[in-house]
Amino acid sequence: MMKPNYWKPLTIPFADVDSYDFTDGFIEFLTSEEHVHLYFDFDSITNEAEYQDIMKWLTNVSIVFGEYSVGGYTNDEHMNEQYGFRYYPDGNHFLSMHVVFYTTRISTIDLVKIMKHTDKKGYSTKGVHKLCDPKVYKLVSSKMGYSSRQLFRHVISDKIYKKDDERNKLNHGVILGDLPPSTQIIQTRGNEKIVTASEWSVIFSLEINDKKKDKQKTEQVNDYGTVNDYHDLILFTSDEMNEFLDNFEPTFDNLMYTLGPLRFSPYSEEFLTECFCKWYRKGIHMNGVDDVVIDMISRNCKQEMTNKWFFSLLKLLDASVASNYKEKYLKVTIDYESCTETYNNLVKNAKNMSKAELVTNILHKFAAISETTDVIA
Repeated sequence: MMKPNYWKPLTIPFADVDSYDFTDGFIEFLTSEEHVHLYFDFDSITNEAEYQDIMKWLTNVSIVFGEYSVGGYTNDEHMNEQYGFRYYPDGNHFLSMHVVFYTTRISTIDLVKIMKHTDKKGYSTKGVHKLCDPKVYKLVSSKMGYSSRQLFRHVISDKIYKKDDERNKLNHGVILGDLPPSTQIIQTRGNEKIVTASEWSVIFSLEINDKKKDKQKTEQVNDYGTVNDYHDLILFTSDEMNEFLDNFEPTFDNLMYTLGPLRFSPYSEEFLTECFCKWYRKGIHMNGVDDVVIDMISRNCKQEMTNKWFFSLLKLLDASVASNYKEKYLKVTIDYESCTETYNNLVKNAKNMSKAELVTNILHKFAAISETTDVIA
């Protein structure tokens, strides 16, 4: 059903989910969530043996992620009678099943990495069952500064376009074991244990691409010149970094995506953690502050001796603010062509000079180049 641009989904407290009338339909909107309950969809199961194999796999996953809820429907009478799935002969699925690990949570960034999939190679992560549906993990935007959205119809909700629409389908499932509907919610309460990479790596092993070749270091040109044209690393004090971060709203999207270049900068993890925490505390967040920052830094941070982070973030600031930072932190550019020419000339004439004359010439020549180089303003 098409919705107008100004339409926003309704909200419901977790405490009210179990008493909700699901005959009215229930679609869960996941919009740039920090953490979710681990979940899997299965729509391509074709026989009982595959189902049993999946259940063995889920038991293994539960060692790390805890209790899980299973729900769905089937067009096979035996699957209905033997396991309790709702019998729905018009569903075109031997078994449509949805699984949620409802007692723990995982970072959406981690989950997207784990469930990386291509049609050609399948899942790149070892430990993921091949029958998991890969198309339900639009949880993290691939573009910096943009939000993501993933929709889920609750397992006991029918597919409803609008009231009395002929396209409506009575394809709701049931939750096995008489578990309540809230156990099939992907969003979190915010107080569940976070399963970190050090824990989930016991069962999921990310692909390591040994064939990646070292990329050639190329000069990256931006609005302010060439990255390699600056003498020194741009290093803020903690006070300067706190002031710099205040140019950005303390939101989850800014923490995870917009300010991502800072995680690949000359700063240490300890320095970034302290500054990010102080900045992030200025906002209002459902899932805590320090734990989110620490988890992000520990999983996705690499110290790199480069100024690329500075140039990337400078582009996102207002022109006047960016100009102030340019004037304060950017130093003179080096005229490499002039340096090379001067060096070659000095070498050519060195035979006709005494050692003292050569040293004096070198000092004078390079001093002159330094005085004539353009100052970034």
